[in-house]
Amino acid sequence: MSFISSGCNSNPEAAEPQIIPVKLQKAETITIVDSSEFVGTLKAGETVNLTAPINGRIVKILVNKRQRVTRGNPIMHLESEEQSQNLNLALIEASSQGSQLKITQADVKKMEAEKDRFAVGLEQIKAEIRNLEAEIELAQRNLNQSEFLVQSGALAQKDLHEQTEELENKLVELDTKNKALKRVQDSLQIAENQVKQARLNLARQKTAVASSQIKLSSIGQKKISKRLSAPITGMLGYFRVNVGDYVRIGQQVTTITPNDTLEMTLKIPVTYSSKLKNGLSVEIINSDETLGVKGKISSISANIEQQNQTIPTKITFRNNGSLRDEQFVRVRVIWDQQPGFLIPMTAVANLGEQKFVFVAEKEKSEDGNPMLVAKQKSVTVAGIQDRAYQITSGVESGDSIVLSRIFELFDGTPISEDYVNSQQTIKN
Repeated sequence: MSFISSGCNSNPEAAEPQIIPVKLQKAETITIVDSSEFVGTLKAGETVNLTAPINGRIVKILVNKRQRVTRGNPIMHLESEEQSQNLNLALIEASSQGSQLKITQADVKKMEAEKDRFAVGLEQIKAEIRNLEAEIELAQRNLNQSEFLVQSGALAQKDLHEQTEELENKLVELDTKNKALKRVQDSLQIAENQVKQARLNLARQKTAVASSQIKLSSIGQKKISKRLSAPITGMLGYFRVNVGDYVRIGQQVTTITPNDTLEMTLKIPVTYSSKLKNGLSVEIINSDETLGVKGKISSISANIEQQNQTIPTKITFRNNGSLRDEQFVRVRVIWDQQPGFLIPMTAVANLGEQKFVFVAEKEKSEDGNPMLVAKQKSVTVAGIQDRAYQITSGVESGDSIVLSRIFELFDGTPISEDYVNSQQTIKN
């Protein structure tokens, strides 16, 4: 089906149809992915409490908080000491500096979390703007096409008015999104400056702690040493004590969480219930939009949460060392994968509800010479990926897809390949 069916020309001296130069690109089969994005928090296994083995002072912490350790790794050194007045004063100072360090570390963590929240929000708004810009681009092409059809009498003026109004609404929505983007960018900048200042404060406090530790270690005492080691492999939590603190047997000093495997529970809308099944692949989306650790759906609740009409679904990931307990991540659930093609949105046209492309094919002219013509082919679009349409049928591998000037073409229009532009397209 062409935009306008060409009528018979009774003039025998009518000029031969113009040959239109176009850009071409070979269609190559790829894997088309049907997926949906969600956000959630990773959870590790049951946490083990690490406790002091003796009554004494913590003189050295050998690892960092949130560090991965293996079974048997030394965590800290403790010493049982004979107290003296000077030692008590030094211990009080070290404890005070350590407490202030905790407060400063908490401030840094809080500000970093706020900054990360703004960063996630910024990426989400950017994604919405990209999708909206693609919709506006498509709506503008459809409007251009409809104006041509209205002029030709093939489309009612009412339909053109509706498309114009739809495009204007999308432009207003885009303006609103861009303003929201600016607000989030400003908030993110403020949060980043606050994080920088908090880190400077943390560095100064660490220096103060180090100074108090040096003073404490300079006081000679009769000591009994004990090393505390990791009983299992996992991720350390936050320390509840600092160097210089006095602890008693059995007092908790930190935690270790086994994190070789992490889980996440997603609330999947019931609209996806027909696609949802155990074993589906799930991929983490990194902050730079690359794909990270892969996991699978491991269990699906038999009950629906009535209030929000969602299905609790558990995802399991094998940790490669990059994931953390309580980490907030974006993921995509892959519903289906099938072979298909990615064709630029500008190379796909609409006629009513049907989408089609032009494919360059060789034919013989009336005088028997070979010629290249544009053949119109209906295609099935599964979705949008990387600013291109996912085509699942209507195109075959190796087809030469027309990328330019498609609104000047009809089914059977003679064409020639614009070699310069075509080579650039392939190079890109």
